[in-house]
Amino acid sequence: IKEKGYILKLKIPFRLLGYKAPSPENQEITELGCTFIVRDIDNSFRPEEETIIATSLFDKKDPSTYGSLMIIPTNQCFGFANNVYKEDIYKILSEFGF
Repeated sequence: IKEKGYILKLKIPFRLLGYKAPSPENQEITELGCTFIVRDIDNSFRPEEETIIATSLFDKKDPSTYGSLMIIPTNQCFGFANNVYKEDIYKILSEFGF
């Protein structure tokens, strides 16, 4: 957690972004404007009691307030992650046709 947001580290398969693999020529870190938002409603009978958590303090109409999504080439890996929800995610994505 940072003063103005969060640092969120995750691995996103290129296929999910519509690519087969990263370009072999591009071994540079690519930075995209991006903010992840989590909406949490603990009680479905009181949806007005919603908690919204975002990775940056942003205004959706002002891209300068977005956070960063950094695409890091495999040979510059910043760490490893173990996805404990991998099978559940595959199941849900396959149900949606991915």
